[in-house]
Amino acid sequence: MTAPRQLRLLTTEGVPVDLELGSAADRVAAFLIDLLLLVLLFVALAVVAVLTESLWLAAIAMSASLFVRVFWFVLFEARPGAATPGKRRLGLRVVRADGGPLSFEAVLTRNFTREIEVFVPLLFLASAEDFWPGHPGFVRLAAAGWIVVVATMPLWNRSRARLGDLVAGTRVVRVPRALLLGDLVRRAATGAQQREAGAPVFKPAQLGIYGIYELQVLEDVLRKARQPGGKEAVAAVAQRIRAKIGWDEAQGEFADEKFLEHFYAAQRKHLEQQLLFGKRKERKRG
Repeated sequence: MTAPRQLRLLTTEGVPVDLELGSAADRVAAFLIDLLLLVLLFVALAVVAVLTESLWLAAIAMSASLFVRVFWFVLFEARPGAATPGKRRLGLRVVRADGGPLSFEAVLTRNFTREIEVFVPLLFLASAEDFWPGHPGFVRLAAAGWIVVVATMPLWNRSRARLGDLVAGTRVVRVPRALLLGDLVRRAATGAQQREAGAPVFKPAQLGIYGIYELQVLEDVLRKARQPGGKEAVAAVAQRIRAKIGWDEAQGEFADEKFLEHFYAAQRKHLEQQLLFGKRKERKRG
């Protein structure tokens, strides 16, 4: 069994983070789930159109194929979490290959490119005679060859990227499981115990700046604090967080690693409380 391929990203905090690339099998399964949902959507529209004898619904069901199948992916991938229902079910999400924030333009590019990768050659396969009368065999052969080479790119290229990913500068990665640091949470006291021990107390507004993704990055930094370069990474991240949340020295001065441990524990507790109320924050604001 081959080891999962990794993608190294450099976060906005300047910290390298290793993420597992989504496997080709999972990506195909996610795509098939989304296609199934799209088919069900079209069938539902068609059924409603027949039952209500609505011509405009029938027209929508027939003419909206391109619009819906493209913007289905765009709609979900442009939202926090950057995942369609299929990707979310398989534990995948889209990220920028350079570690920057995923832009709407990149999402549009990767999904419009899918038309050239998959749907246009499928149309050639289905209607070869209409595109080149008298030469349907050649048209089908060319379309099939295109699909084999282009649509299967995640199967054989090292970064498991499809053509749309290469053009848009994106990658599909497995969402890290939130195996959070229980030892850190136990070491960082909470509530009144924190105040008695003189530990930092963070305001809700300060904890609300960051999301699940940043919590996972912070976990990775703390795990590697004792490794070569770990101390420098801890110092850089601590400085960045202090500046981002507006930490005032009057609130207390703490060693970088101790500050991050307490911030990690408080941030985790804050996000867990948000989840209890049905709120899920994927990334920081701004």
